[in-house]
Amino acid sequence: MTESQARLVDALCKIIATIALVVGGGWTLYTYFNARASEAQTAAIEARRPFLAKRLEVYGQIVDPSSKLAYDRQLLRHMEMTIIISIKRLQR
Repeated sequence: MTESQARLVDALCKIIATIALVVGGGWTLYTYFNARASEAQTAAIEARRPFLAKRLEVYGQIVDPSSKLAYDRQLLRHMEMTIIISIKRLQR
């Protein structure tokens, strides 16, 4: 191998090493920012968790009595009459 060929091989090795370093750095940055976005999304979900749990609890408290009301016809008729009376009072 001549000296010019050796220099060419040496230059190509350095260029390939530099390209590999740049690609590796780019991949590292990509995975870093992707992980940060994923962590931010997880944090947002976790921040909303207490609110969602409380909302579910309140919905459960609302649904239970309303389901009982749906099956209790006498109470339902009483509520209808109360509403009718209230509407008539408001119309005066």
